[in-house]
Amino acid sequence: MMNPSAMIIPGIVSGPVRFMVQYSVLWRGTISSTYSPDVVAQNLWMYTPSSNMLDVGPFTGTIQAPNADVIVGQSVKTFRGAILGQSVVVHQDVKFTHVPYLGTISSQVAEASK
Repeated sequence: MMNPSAMIIPGIVSGPVRFMVQYSVLWRGTISSTYSPDVVAQNLWMYTPSSNMLDVGPFTGTIQAPNADVIVGQSVKTFRGAILGQSVVVHQDVKFTHVPYLGTISSQVAEASK
């Protein structure tokens, strides 16, 4: 769980930032960076092999959850990035800005699963 007052400050200088999540996610925190929101979205990647639900908002980056249901904007109505999920629900009034991930997802899945 990422609480509303929590903040992640990614250091993108040396390459993409990757999260491997084993279980469900309830993301309510923020991502702060000196880089532009699009640069952060292009370089932040979250992967989970879990079939548990991911409830996100606000979020900046790519979410890959091939076995999970991803819910966006249940409480906070912003998302910048991309989503690959078993099913994706985007609630009404969400400001969804598609920004593609620049990394190679397939090789990172194999590496993250180790």
